[in-house]
Amino acid sequence: MNPPNSFQQTSPAPSSPQKSPKGMWAFFAIIMIGAFVFTIYNVFFPDYQQQQLIKSGVPATAVILDADPTGNVYNAQPEVRLRLRVTPTDLPPYEAELEMIINPVYTPEFQPGKTVKVKYDKADPSKVAVEETETGQR
Repeated sequence: MNPPNSFQQTSPAPSSPQKSPKGMWAFFAIIMIGAFVFTIYNVFFPDYQQQQLIKSGVPATAVILDADPTGNVYNAQPEVRLRLRVTPTDLPPYEAELEMIINPVYTPEFQPGKTVKVKYDKADPSKVAVEETETGQR
């Protein structure tokens, strides 16, 4: 019988892979930056598109057929979904929908039956932006 060797080497216990704290923070930062960019894009890009359409679109008139709140409110100003009957000079009348933020003071100008000046995209007439109301409000 051999006496136990006090100098006998033992193999280290298998260790589970450790996740780097830096890697977790980098992943979290990427997720947060992505969420921020997504939010900014969804808030500002639709308004930018409407402004570009007002600058370069084809003018027409439209009658508001329906105005429904979307439930979104920005700086105490409601966002409204408008259904319009657009009457261009070079196309037959058609219906279009758009969402826009309306100052509560001008809510009476955006009621069904009211006429508004719009601009539409010649390449895609479904893209419409309200330029102004009968009284010149936007």
